[in-house]
Amino acid sequence: MNTTIELRWTNCGHAQEGTWALAWAQLIGMHHASISEDHIAHRSVVLPQMGHTVGKAIVACVNDGVGGGSRGDIASAELSAHCLHTAPELWGQATGLAQWMRQADAHVQAKLAQVSYSPGAATSVAAWLLPDGRGHIMRVGDCRAYRCTPTGVQQITFDQTYAAVHETPPQGASPSDPARQVGAGFMGVPELMPFSLGKAEQLLLCSDGLHRALSTIQIGQIMQNSATPTEAARALCSAALHGGSQDDISVLLIGQTSPLRQRIAVVRKYLQKWIA
Repeated sequence: MNTTIELRWTNCGHAQEGTWALAWAQLIGMHHASISEDHIAHRSVVLPQMGHTVGKAIVACVNDGVGGGSRGDIASAELSAHCLHTAPELWGQATGLAQWMRQADAHVQAKLAQVSYSPGAATSVAAWLLPDGRGHIMRVGDCRAYRCTPTGVQQITFDQTYAAVHETPPQGASPSDPARQVGAGFMGVPELMPFSLGKAEQLLLCSDGLHRALSTIQIGQIMQNSATPTEAARALCSAALHGGSQDDISVLLIGQTSPLRQRIAVVRKYLQKWIA
């Protein structure tokens, strides 16, 4: 019996934005013909302070489209655009970020109305990080963020499912489905949590296609065994698919490092594998 699973990669890459190193990977879900309804995006900006450049700040997000067909991918892409267009003067301000993201629901609805009479929405996890690694994380629904350290992985956001928010799911939905979505009038009040990323750490943003198939321990093992963030992102997606995920799978890794330090880390990990 042939047990080969097709890996339908649609968006994989890496970037160095100042001291920020990013890597991402994306697989099309088993139930989708040719497109992923997830959307991965990032943007870096230089923040001037007293007339001097102090480094790049970065906003990054993973958004998971809901609704099927073209509606899901349009909802997630529009939500990404809204996150990326956050005014730099709001970065680092929880109140300002929450006010801006509160407008996302109407913006996504307006974009969807241009292409369909049917409803659509997206869940989200987004991070706004200043040059020193401090910032805020927001999640809506069941996209997640994890802190990855040299010693393990910690889940730092928790899903807004119907069970978690103590609401009765509508007909046809289950308690484990997301109760909060952007674009359908069910976003709720944006919740932003303060966050600080250490120099030796990575921030992992992902859609539920990943975490529904992999435990935190499994994610940590894959991170430990991967020589580079690029390798880790692809390995996580592949493991989730082979672990039974039927949905689109999206992973974005964010760390703060110099290109030289990154090359040294790669050599060190390969040496550790060879010695073992």
